Amino acid sequence: MKTTKKLRDYLDDELAKFKQEVLSGNYIPPSKFTFKDFYENEWAPKDAEPKLKRTNEATEDYVDMPQWYMDELAKHIKAMRKAKLEAKALGVWQGRDRNFVFHAGTGKPYYHTTSTQSWKSWCE
Repeated sequence: MKTTKKLRDYLDDELAKFKQEVLSGNYIPPSKFTFKDFYENEWAPKDAEPKLKRTNEATEDYVDMPQWYMDELAKHIKAMRKAKLEAKALGVWQGRDRNFVFHAGTGKPYYHTTSTQSWKSWCE
């Protein structure tokens, strides 16, 4: 069998590590695992749980917004509520109890490519 020197050295190093592990008593012989056993006993406690820990502190979900933005948002919400009530009174409201940011005044959301297509037509 022909191998390069780097590969031979690497394999010799790995064999030496394995022998050292066996001789030190830390070696655990392989056993048959089902996927469920592996998931519950090996992967989840050692890899998944430490990486997926979350905190329930509300401060991590809070973002300070500038006051001018909140004022504009309040004006927008008030105008949207007024438009919704008027559209419902006329019987043209199609948004049920939902409030889409981008709609044509009837509560039905724009198709997802509408903004892109509108931008293209404005630029032409």
